[in-house]
Amino acid sequence: MQKHLPQYPKRIETVHAETLEGELCLYDWQRMQVHNLNPTAAKVWELCDGQTTPQQMAAQLHGDLTPAQAEELVWLALKRLEQAHLLENKVVQPAGRKGYTRREMLTRLGVAAIMLPVISTIVAPSPVAAQSGAAPVQPHTQTFSTPTATGVAFVVPAGVTSLQGGAVDSTPNGPGGRATLTIAVTPGETLTVLVGGQGGNATSPGNGGAGGTNGGGAGGDGGNVSSGGGGGGGGWSGVRRGATLLLVVAGGGGGEGGGNVAGGGGGGTTGIAGATADGGGGGTQAAGGAGGTAGDSAAGTAGSSLQGGVGGSNSNTTACGGGGGGGGYYGGGGGDGTGTLVPGGGAGGGGGGSSYPPAATHQQGVRAGNGQVILTW
Repeated sequence: MQKHLPQYPKRIETVHAETLEGELCLYDWQRMQVHNLNPTAAKVWELCDGQTTPQQMAAQLHGDLTPAQAEELVWLALKRLEQAHLLENKVVQPAGRKGYTRREMLTRLGVAAIMLPVISTIVAPSPVAAQSGAAPVQPHTQTFSTPTATGVAFVVPAGVTSLQGGAVDSTPNGPGGRATLTIAVTPGETLTVLVGGQGGNATSPGNGGAGGTNGGGAGGDGGNVSSGGGGGGGGWSGVRRGATLLLVVAGGGGGEGGGNVAGGGGGGTTGIAGATADGGGGGTQAAGGAGGTAGDSAAGTAGSSLQGGVGGSNSNTTACGGGGGGGGYYGGGGGDGTGTLVPGGGAGGGGGGSSYPPAATHQQGVRAGNGQVILTW
């Protein structure tokens, strides 16, 4: 078989592809792996037809991005695809090209976190196949995407002793995190699946947004201006055994501070703090994030176990409310409510909630919208 030239990336053909809840899922039966690709990674993978150069891919990815942003996103996506063994050939970058890290793309190029290519990989269950070479049985997948605080019962099927639990959570402000874990189970036992909701946007005149289902903190109220209120934090998603034992949790993102100040992304063992010095802190494995404060009565409250903090309120005419903290294993802190609607004068963003357990595969700031839980067996 002829090898494709490095300047024309070619996707492998030995995977089964299907779209679930807006994400591309690739089943690699040779390596027994399942890959979930977010929209950016999926777009680049689909363009890897062996006839399109990375520069041509960037032109098709352009949209609202600058040419430099689009090109860097393509190269980062190709790197991730190669690491996941989803390309036929090794990608060779042009001589002298430095490239940007994920952090540099966020800070120096101004790329939104939600646009960064993300590939989440889990090990597929062993196939039930005869030694004679019978085709492997494809894994079963059940997706839960309707927010619910009371949870949905999942009965472990007969013969199943382990599940791949992948939980993601989010908010329209700071993107939520993802946590993926292999869970040991007993056939016939009942688990509870809980899906978090995105935080609410602020409403006129200056009202803070509601916190998302499952622990999202409410945004603080601002003055009598259309964009003065803080956004609500996203709730957490996860899987529980019994009444209290949490098996896996994905942290929600922090709400936007009034005046368009970004909330911190959820996920990871420690969530990301909200923007500005007055932003709420990210939740950790042991405590909620600290509330943002400027030493006045508009300070945000701290996050706590499973609960994001509330954004600080400020009723002055031109003031802004802080963003609510994201829910999580420990929630992020609410942002400070001090600020005015002038350049650089917005309130603090809410902090992101943490994911759990530390042994899970963690990703921060990967999803917008409501949360989601995917079980595979």
